[in-house]
Amino acid sequence: MSKIVIRGCLEDPNPIQLGLIREIHEVLTARSIPHWLGGGWALDFLLGESLRVHSDIDWAIWKTDAPTVSTCLEALGYSRKELRHPEEHIGFYKLDQFVSFGLLEKTQSRDIVTSGRWTDWPYPQGAFSAPEGRLGDLTCPILSAEAQLDEKVNFHKHPAGAPLRDVDSPAIEKLREYIADQRRK
Repeated sequence: MSKIVIRGCLEDPNPIQLGLIREIHEVLTARSIPHWLGGGWALDFLLGESLRVHSDIDWAIWKTDAPTVSTCLEALGYSRKELRHPEEHIGFYKLDQFVSFGLLEKTQSRDIVTSGRWTDWPYPQGAFSAPEGRLGDLTCPILSAEAQLDEKVNFHKHPAGAPLRDVDSPAIEKLREYIADQRRK
């Protein structure tokens, strides 16, 4: 695994981020706030192994829970980061690590979408009912493998998206393998 610089010294941020994932999961669970790990960490928890160094932590929560999530995290020492599209995400920093929360809502047709520019892209059925993922001794709700694959394959095609990154192609391959293996069982 490659290393990155944090606070002027060479460190692997994954242990720090895993601690933050644990902390956030515990506080949101204690408050009965539904939450799902997304992004690269969701893939790691799905497969049960850390595949790469992560630059951030992505979560999904219901938009209506955002004020309570903000209050909980600020009480734990997280600093709020103003984002360009606050109707879509809220963001925080702690220990020099960025944590974001995509804000979910239901459309009139009962599809689940991320608010803002993403309301035309519904999550696949079952995206939020996958079994919890596990990494080491930590279990956590995650986006389903199908939802993760849909995000990776189609994000760059959406008008608000961005080009595929170097980490996306290996993730797409791993997700396709995982889904194929699950279908064979």
